[in-house]
Amino acid sequence: FSVVENYPIPKYGPKDVIVRVIAAAINPVDYKIVPLTMPFVRHFATRITGRDIAGVVIAVGSRVSNLQIGDHIYGNAYGGALAEFTVAHCNSLGRSPKNMSWQEVAGIPVTGLTGYQVFKKNGLKSGDRIMIIGASGGCGLVGVQIAKAMGAHVIGVCSTSNIDLVKSVGADETLDYTEPDFKSKIEPRSLDFIYDVVSSPTDPDQEPWARPFLKQDATSPYSKINAGNGDWVRVFLSKAFGINFQRKDFDL
Repeated sequence: FSVVENYPIPKYGPKDVIVRVIAAAINPVDYKIVPLTMPFVRHFATRITGRDIAGVVIAVGSRVSNLQIGDHIYGNAYGGALAEFTVAHCNSLGRSPKNMSWQEVAGIPVTGLTGYQVFKKNGLKSGDRIMIIGASGGCGLVGVQIAKAMGAHVIGVCSTSNIDLVKSVGADETLDYTEPDFKSKIEPRSLDFIYDVVSSPTDPDQEPWARPFLKQDATSPYSKINAGNGDWVRVFLSKAFGINFQRKDFDL
């Protein structure tokens, strides 16, 4: 990565808007998948890193009807986030909540959409018991709040130092994974949903110990945001051919 002091304000299409960026956020995907280093793709990719933005609309395309100049917005910018100005599709943005700071709002888009899409796609419903592994991270903290808003009973797995934090955002129960017997505090086959947001390559795979706690008749698959190369290949094949190549009862 490098810093460019003078970069032109991007061009925009009829359904795009130009945003003056006030705050931006970085997610693991921004440095784990770098389009500029990929063969072929790098010739078409934006040169600006990041996706999550919060800012002010300064220009709108001719077919934009949901936003106007001066709106305070947040969302995903396909033109990159770490810049003074960027371009985004109008449907990838929303008006910022008035009770949150620019920095707070900028941290929502990727983590929030990740959890919301997983829960909606895989059928999380009111009354379900969900365990969120990695509940104190970005996706975990937002996931706890979304799951609670959807009426679920949330069990957050985190370390000792983060228990109060996870409880403060709404977790009904917490499990301290640093305790040797923490798994004994979960009833076997008692969960309707597992959301595994552990993404560090240095952490062990959580699925072997966690999957057995899903109910045998659970309708939701084991849901993860990161996995091994084999599972990622299955994901790309599924998207390319429109056929689900993922493992049985598994969603990445």
